[in-house]
Amino acid sequence: MKEIDLTNYQNLISDLNSKNPETIINAAIILGKEKVKEVLPSMLRIFAQNNDHGVMDALAVALSYMAPPEAVPLILEKISDPKNENHRGSLVYSMQFFDCRPVIVELSKLACDPNYEVRHMAVNAISELKSPLDQALKKEALEILNDCLKTTEEDIVKGIRFSKKIIESL
Repeated sequence: MKEIDLTNYQNLISDLNSKNPETIINAAIILGKEKVKEVLPSMLRIFAQNNDHGVMDALAVALSYMAPPEAVPLILEKISDPKNENHRGSLVYSMQFFDCRPVIVELSKLACDPNYEVRHMAVNAISELKSPLDQALKKEALEILNDCLKTTEEDIVKGIRFSKKIIESL
């Protein structure tokens, strides 16, 4: 990430602390696209503390532009929170831009999720993996996908088989 003259971004940085969700969303997306790494601690804090679905989605996507590893557990926590059951698609979408090898087990579970968008985004995140996996995690992920194949509806099977091929190749 590049060093940036923050004077050009002071208003946007201040906007991250706004009470208005739209203001936060707009600031987060611009700061994320510009890869203003100096705002990472604020973005991570706001993401962890915020329960507005639009703000969470925007911050997850904004963080994905910079892909800090410390965002991954925070995003997974939001994905697994039952309060976000019907608002996880963008959160899972953002995962494809992070190094998700350490959380391949969690992604494999999401690839079996009954929600189409969650399932599809998890398969996309798995397909973005390029490096070898830890063998124990790989084995566990493949077991999850194999178990899922036994109990899953036919329309879900294609994505699971695709995910298995990707994981097996790593």
